[in-house]
Amino acid sequence: MTSVDALASLGRARALVARSPTAERVADAVREEGVGGRLRPGEGLPEPDVCTALAVSPNPVREA
Repeated sequence: MTSVDALASLGRARALVARSPTAERVADAVREEGVGGRLRPGEGLPEPDVCTALAVSPNPVREA
């Protein structure tokens, strides 16, 4: 899997982010990518891409 796969999966997690504290849900969504094997340890996700995939502003992504 690649970061592209992880970003696509994050896009599907967008609904979860909308229902609870944003930074917490962003962290949960990104963590799930690692646990699910779609994101390898040390592999980076560009902040703007995460923001777009989850439809959030940069602040919650930084907080996560």
